[in-house]
Amino acid sequence: MKRFKWAITLRIFLQIPRNITSGSWSYVSTGTLLRCMIQMSTTTIKCLLNLLRPTSGTVRVFGLDPRKAEVAVKSRIAYVPDYVAFYPWMTVRQTLDYFAAFRARWNRATESALLERFRLDPRQNTMHLSKGQRTQLALITAILLAASAVNG
Repeated sequence: MKRFKWAITLRIFLQIPRNITSGSWSYVSTGTLLRCMIQMSTTTIKCLLNLLRPTSGTVRVFGLDPRKAEVAVKSRIAYVPDYVAFYPWMTVRQTLDYFAAFRARWNRATESALLERFRLDPRQNTMHLSKGQRTQLALITAILLAASAVNG
Protein backbone atom coordinates (compact mmCIF):
# COMPACT_ATOMS: atom_id res chain seq x y z
CA MET A 1 0.00 0.00 0.00
CA LYS A 2 1.29 3.49 -0.83
CA ARG A 3 -0.29 6.69 0.52
CA PHE A 4 -0.25 10.11 -1.09
CA LYS A 5 -1.70 13.28 0.33
CA TRP A 6 -3.86 13.75 -2.78
CA ALA A 7 -4.93 10.14 -3.27
CA ILE A 8 -6.92 7.41 -1.59
CA THR A 9 -5.34 4.34 -0.03
CA LEU A 10 -4.73 1.62 -2.58
CA ARG A 11 -4.49 -2.10 -1.98
CA ILE A 12 -3.57 -4.34 -4.86
CA PHE A 13 -3.68 -8.12 -4.91
CA LEU A 14 -2.40 -9.17 -8.30
CA GLN A 15 -1.34 -12.52 -9.62
CA ILE A 16 -0.08 -12.84 -13.17
CA PRO A 17 0.40 -16.37 -14.57
CA ARG A 18 3.93 -17.41 -15.58
CA ASN A 19 5.24 -16.45 -19.02
CA ILE A 20 2.62 -13.74 -19.49
CA THR A 21 3.57 -10.33 -20.81
CA SER A 22 1.49 -7.66 -19.16
CA GLY A 23 0.98 -3.97 -19.64
CA SER A 24 0.57 -1.67 -16.71
CA TRP A 25 -2.60 -1.58 -14.65
CA SER A 26 -4.17 1.17 -12.69
CA TYR A 27 -6.90 2.09 -10.25
CA VAL A 28 -8.85 5.18 -11.17
CA SER A 29 -10.71 7.18 -8.55
CA THR A 30 -12.74 10.31 -8.95
CA GLY A 31 -10.82 13.53 -9.21
CA THR A 32 -7.89 13.99 -11.55
CA LEU A 33 -8.48 10.95 -13.71
CA LEU A 34 -5.31 11.02 -15.84
CA ARG A 35 -3.01 11.97 -12.98
CA CYS A 36 -4.39 9.15 -10.83
CA MET A 37 -4.02 6.57 -13.61
CA ILE A 38 -0.44 7.50 -14.39
CA GLN A 39 0.66 7.93 -10.79
CA MET A 40 -0.91 4.72 -9.56
CA SER A 41 0.54 2.64 -12.39
CA THR A 42 3.98 4.17 -12.00
CA THR A 43 3.87 3.84 -8.22
CA THR A 44 2.88 0.18 -8.39
CA ILE A 45 5.63 -0.65 -10.86
CA LYS A 46 8.21 1.27 -8.83
CA CYS A 47 7.21 -0.65 -5.69
CA LEU A 48 7.51 -3.96 -7.57
CA LEU A 49 11.01 -2.98 -8.77
CA ASN A 50 12.13 -1.67 -5.35
CA LEU A 51 12.52 1.83 -6.74
CA LEU A 52 9.95 3.07 -4.23
CA ARG A 53 9.07 1.67 -0.80
CA PRO A 54 5.42 1.05 0.05
CA THR A 55 4.06 3.07 2.96
CA SER A 56 2.68 -0.15 4.45
CA GLY A 57 2.00 -3.71 3.45
CA THR A 58 4.24 -6.12 1.59
CA VAL A 59 5.41 -6.56 -1.97
CA ARG A 60 6.27 -9.95 -3.46
CA VAL A 61 7.46 -10.67 -6.97
CA PHE A 62 7.94 -14.34 -7.87
CA GLY A 63 7.41 -14.96 -4.15
CA LEU A 64 10.45 -12.79 -3.35
CA ASP A 65 10.70 -9.52 -1.45
CA PRO A 66 12.23 -7.03 -3.94
CA ARG A 67 13.99 -5.23 -1.07
CA LYS A 68 15.85 -8.37 -0.01
CA ALA A 69 16.25 -10.10 -3.39
CA GLU A 70 16.49 -7.14 -5.75
CA VAL A 71 18.94 -8.72 -8.20
CA ALA A 72 16.96 -11.98 -8.38
CA VAL A 73 13.72 -10.09 -9.03
CA LYS A 74 15.16 -7.64 -11.56
CA SER A 75 16.97 -10.37 -13.47
CA ARG A 76 13.55 -11.83 -14.33
CA ILE A 77 11.74 -8.60 -15.22
CA ALA A 78 11.87 -6.39 -18.28
CA TYR A 79 10.46 -2.90 -17.78
CA VAL A 80 9.96 -0.17 -20.37
CA PRO A 81 9.30 3.21 -18.73
CA ASP A 82 7.52 6.12 -20.36
CA TYR A 83 10.78 7.98 -20.90
CA VAL A 84 13.62 5.85 -22.25
CA ALA A 85 17.26 6.92 -22.26
CA PHE A 86 20.30 5.07 -23.54
CA TYR A 87 23.98 5.93 -23.49
CA PRO A 88 24.05 8.70 -26.12
CA TRP A 89 27.43 7.73 -27.56
CA MET A 90 26.27 4.19 -28.40
CA THR A 91 24.71 3.00 -31.62
CA VAL A 92 21.64 0.79 -31.66
CA ARG A 93 23.96 -2.22 -32.24
CA GLN A 94 26.22 -1.29 -29.31
CA THR A 95 23.19 -0.82 -27.07
CA LEU A 96 21.82 -4.25 -27.93
CA ASP A 97 25.26 -5.81 -27.43
CA TYR A 98 25.49 -4.07 -24.05
CA PHE A 99 22.16 -5.55 -22.90
CA ALA A 100 23.06 -8.97 -24.33
CA ALA A 101 26.29 -9.01 -22.30
CA PHE A 102 24.24 -9.33 -19.10
CA ARG A 103 22.44 -12.50 -20.25
CA ALA A 104 23.70 -16.03 -20.76
CA ARG A 105 21.31 -16.40 -23.70
CA TRP A 106 20.31 -13.77 -26.23
CA ASN A 107 18.37 -14.62 -29.37
CA ARG A 108 20.10 -12.80 -32.25
CA ALA A 109 17.55 -14.10 -34.78
CA THR A 110 14.68 -12.54 -32.80
CA GLU A 111 16.75 -9.39 -32.36
CA SER A 112 17.28 -9.11 -36.14
CA ALA A 113 13.61 -9.76 -36.85
CA LEU A 114 12.54 -7.05 -34.38
CA LEU A 115 15.08 -4.55 -35.76
CA GLU A 116 13.67 -5.19 -39.23
CA ARG A 117 10.05 -5.00 -38.05
CA PHE A 118 10.67 -1.65 -36.33
CA ARG A 119 12.90 -0.48 -39.21
CA LEU A 120 15.71 0.49 -36.82
CA ASP A 121 19.17 0.95 -38.30
CA PRO A 122 21.72 -0.80 -36.05
CA ARG A 123 24.35 1.78 -37.11
CA GLN A 124 22.27 4.75 -35.94
CA ASN A 125 23.42 6.56 -32.82
CA THR A 126 20.87 6.36 -30.00
CA MET A 127 21.24 10.10 -29.42
CA HIS A 128 19.58 10.67 -32.81
CA LEU A 129 16.60 8.35 -32.27
CA SER A 130 13.13 9.83 -31.95
CA LYS A 131 11.11 9.14 -28.78
CA GLY A 132 9.20 6.44 -30.65
CA GLN A 133 12.39 4.82 -31.91
CA ARG A 134 13.90 4.85 -28.40
CA THR A 135 10.74 3.14 -27.14
CA GLN A 136 11.01 0.56 -29.93
CA LEU A 137 14.63 -0.14 -29.00
CA ALA A 138 13.59 -0.48 -25.36
CA LEU A 139 10.83 -2.91 -26.39
CA ILE A 140 13.38 -5.02 -28.30
CA THR A 141 15.60 -5.20 -25.23
CA ALA A 142 12.61 -5.95 -22.98
CA ILE A 143 11.35 -8.75 -25.22
CA LEU A 144 14.80 -10.31 -25.45
CA LEU A 145 15.51 -9.87 -21.73
CA ALA A 146 12.19 -11.48 -20.82
CA ALA A 147 12.75 -14.32 -23.28
CA SER A 148 16.23 -14.99 -21.89
CA ALA A 149 14.85 -15.04 -18.33
CA VAL A 150 12.18 -17.58 -19.29
CA ASN A 151 14.51 -19.72 -21.40
CA GLY A 152 17.65 -19.25 -19.30
